[in-house]
Amino acid sequence: MNKFIGVGAVMLIGLLAACGSPTPTPVPKPTLTVPTIAAPSGYRPIQAGDTIEGATIAYQYVLPSLDKPVVTLAFGANLLQLVTVRAELSDGLVAYIRELPADKPVLAFDEANPAQTEPQSLKWDASKPVEIVFIPLTEGKHNWSVAETYKNEVQAAYKIVRRKDGGLRFIDAYGIPALQSANTLLPGYQGGVGLMLSARLALLRAILTNEKYQRGENVMESNPPTTEQYDPRILKINPAAIGLAQNEDWVLSARPGPGGGMQAP
Repeated sequence: MNKFIGVGAVMLIGLLAACGSPTPTPVPKPTLTVPTIAAPSGYRPIQAGDTIEGATIAYQYVLPSLDKPVVTLAFGANLLQLVTVRAELSDGLVAYIRELPADKPVLAFDEANPAQTEPQSLKWDASKPVEIVFIPLTEGKHNWSVAETYKNEVQAAYKIVRRKDGGLRFIDAYGIPALQSANTLLPGYQGGVGLMLSARLALLRAILTNEKYQRGENVMESNPPTTEQYDPRILKINPAAIGLAQNEDWVLSARPGPGGGMQAP
């Protein structure tokens, strides 16, 4: 059973009585303390309040449970959509992650080496939970594994990272134009953003097994994935259909977040 972990905040309001004092006492600003979440094993999943590539994480899911974590899916604030894991497909997602190949090196960045600017051949520890992070693109310099560009501007990017504990972290980032386009791609509860993120997730096995998807620019355009490369537990495709109708079912649902942007529930 999937476990959703959100962030709750308590706002403290200070009320001052004048009491005839000519100089009011300053009201202290409220302080938000976010508890750190950790599994009994000591594994600390990436979680709300963490910063990844300049983006703040708003919420996360740990599957199948925090007691026995296999995969953590984390989502950044202001993705324009609130994303959830569909319960009926969560077991397939966990099985998919367990089967990701770790028997060959991947071109990745080592979290233990923050000065690294180019990926290098690294092996990751499959006994550790896998972390998959979806965030909006942020300004500033980034060393991405793969960038997807349009008119020389980065529209989306992803990064393969070996964490300090040896586990795998996959960071998937999107610009606001890409998110807005996906948002209008398909109406309904699951939404285009859910489809877009699920499609990338369904290709993670292909990315980790083929170096042509691990480094470069517009690699999906120059080497278009085949239908068979999308894992059907994550994105079910009907090859007999045409266009968007090919996409029959996918694991991540999305709906508009309040206030015009993604908010922690």
